[in-house]
Amino acid sequence: MFTFLEINTKKSLLIIEIPLFVIFILPSVYMHLNYYFQGNDIEYELDNQRIKIIKDKVEIIYTKDAFKEIKLYMSGTRLAGMSLRNFPFENYYYAKIVIEDNTEIIITCLFSQKIDKILESYYSEVPTLKIKDFYPII
Repeated sequence: MFTFLEINTKKSLLIIEIPLFVIFILPSVYMHLNYYFQGNDIEYELDNQRIKIIKDKVEIIYTKDAFKEIKLYMSGTRLAGMSLRNFPFENYYYAKIVIEDNTEIIITCLFSQKIDKILESYYSEVPTLKIKDFYPII
């Protein structure tokens, strides 16, 4: 009945599955690990006046008066607010807060899926720059 579909199924599955794995899964795993190792063992406490960073039991406090700018690195679909994504890794993004002494605080979306909204609401007077990046690696 379906003689035109008589092909080696194991070989055809590999031909289909390997490129899909490389295109969809590997970039997502790489980006997740990149974000995880960047923020591993760091705690952030945010309020409308400051950010407190706790790492290795050492606390560092930055007040919002010292913030020079906030840069948000995100994909175009995330930046446009589209709910439909082409790739699984398009939902990953991070914020880089630049302090006056050029120190940088990096907060990834693993901390919160709405970190861009939180930062914009707490620090609305700080200039915010949204940067479109297809593959936002830290």
